[in-house]
Amino acid sequence: MDLATLGWSADWEKALTALPVSTGVPGRVMVEDKHAYLVTTAAGTCPAVIPGKMLHQSSDRSQLPKVGDWVVLRMLPAERQGVIECVLPRRTQLVRKEAGRRVEEQVLAANVDLAFIVMALDRSYNLRRLERFLVMAREGGVMPVVVLNKADLASDHGRARELEARQVARDAEVAVVSARTGLGMRSLQRHLQAGRSVAFIGTSGVGKSSLINRLYGEEIQATL
Repeated sequence: MDLATLGWSADWEKALTALPVSTGVPGRVMVEDKHAYLVTTAAGTCPAVIPGKMLHQSSDRSQLPKVGDWVVLRMLPAERQGVIECVLPRRTQLVRKEAGRRVEEQVLAANVDLAFIVMALDRSYNLRRLERFLVMAREGGVMPVVVLNKADLASDHGRARELEARQVARDAEVAVVSARTGLGMRSLQRHLQAGRSVAFIGTSGVGKSSLINRLYGEEIQATL
C-alpha cells in the first residue's frame, strides 16, 4: 500500500520524526468500533487496539484514535494485530457537539480535506441543518461543498431551495446533482484525487450511499 494515496506526505513524515520515541510504523485508522480498530500501513490493513495507558490517560473520548487519524502502530506478529502507540496531531476534524451535563465533542472523522454536505431536494430539505453542517466543517478546518441531491425529484420549490442554499453557503461551492440519473457527477468527481480525504455528511435518506456508488462506478455501499 502506497500511503501517499491515503494522504501521507512530507509534513506527516516531519510530525512522525518529531516524536520523542517512535518504535512503530505509520498507519491510518480506517475503521473504529469502540476500542477496536482497523489500521492501514504500508504493509496492508490489520486489526489494532489501544493500550490501557492511553485509554486511562485520555480526559475525553475525542483524544482517542478516530477514523482518519494517522497513528504510530507497533506490530504484534504473534497475535496478528497491532497496538496504537500514539496519534499524530490532527490537522482538521469534523466534530459533533453532544449536549449533556457538559458539552462534549464527538470527533466523527479526522484529517479530512473536503466535506460533501449532502442535502436532498425533497421534503427532507432543511436549511437550518445545512447551516449547522457548514459551521461544523468550517470550524474543523474542512473545506465544504454543498451537494443538493435528488434533483430529478425536485418539486417546484427546487430552484428556490437551490438559491437559498447558495446564499447560506457563501463562498462554498454548491452542486445540484442526481445520483439516480448521473446529473452533476463530473462536478463532484473533479474533487476526488489520490491523497485527498473526502467525507460525506448528511442525514439518513439524502442519498449519500447512492452518490458514493455512482462516483465509484459500482455498488460498494448498501442503499435503502
